[in-house]
Amino acid sequence: MAIVKFSVLSYYPSFLTNENINIGILFELPEENETFFYHTKKWDRVASFDDEIDINFLKDYLKGIAKEVSTNIINYQKKFNIEEYIKYYVNEFKFSKIQIIDAEDPYDFIEQTKKVYLRFDKV
Repeated sequence: MAIVKFSVLSYYPSFLTNENINIGILFELPEENETFFYHTKKWDRVASFDDEIDINFLKDYLKGIAKEVSTNIINYQKKFNIEEYIKYYVNEFKFSKIQIIDAEDPYDFIEQTKKVYLRFDKV
């Protein structure tokens, strides 16, 4: 059994309506000091959700998160802390409350979770 922490990144074009679309998932395997960030590749789906979003900006933004998370782990600057990382995302891009799971096979759990939250992407 291994602990898996994860948080879903959603895009909220308006906090008044609370409508949102899942655009990424951040996983942490604290015992292995591993993190993974997966994001949507269905850009047409995001564009149809909000026709005013700049898709090129969003692509770069999500790539930046993936690079930042992986760089932190590769450089071992300090142990990654998902709680610390997600608290700064409070604008239209917001991470969900962290869920903590005890998984028998953490990598299988990650694959299954991607299929649930990014179900329109081929994962």
